[in-house]
Amino acid sequence: SLVAACLGERVYLEKPSGSRILRVYPNLYTLFLGPPANWKSYATSAAVSLLRQAPYTETLNLYQGKITSAAMYDAMATGIPDSEHYRPWNSRIYLVNDELSNDLGDSANADTMLRALTKLFIPGEPFSDSTRWHGRVNLTDYVVNWSACTTETWLLDRVDANMLEGGLFTRVCVTEAG
Repeated sequence: SLVAACLGERVYLEKPSGSRILRVYPNLYTLFLGPPANWKSYATSAAVSLLRQAPYTETLNLYQGKITSAAMYDAMATGIPDSEHYRPWNSRIYLVNDELSNDLGDSANADTMLRALTKLFIPGEPFSDSTRWHGRVNLTDYVVNWSACTTETWLLDRVDANMLEGGLFTRVCVTEAG
């Protein structure tokens, strides 16, 4: 998923869809699944370490750690064009969760976050969200890449069966670790 994150929206395939031509971006969601303490997070740590050796900060938005969907939307906000705080690369997020039980926590937050990732899987579709605390966030020209680790127990205990059988997990490349 690191390579896909670095490519962002600069590389795409064109796919005919009726009278339109759709751009298909190489975004990738990966999940390392395995028993506790078997080095699942080593792969994500190695990818982040590799990324930190490159001058990525003005081309890619790395977000690592605990997150909610509202926090992800805020992190992806680019600001107002032509302002000094405009950061167009914020919408190209590489989200890394070394352990979903720590980073997403309880079932309610995990469900909301995983549904948000499902919605944002197809890059570039205009998206907006409003919360009482965070106000309105509008996202355009975004590309989300996600790398995460967890155990089968956490996944089955916290994630709705419909999400596992369809929805997000039809979009995730699951790698069995260990």
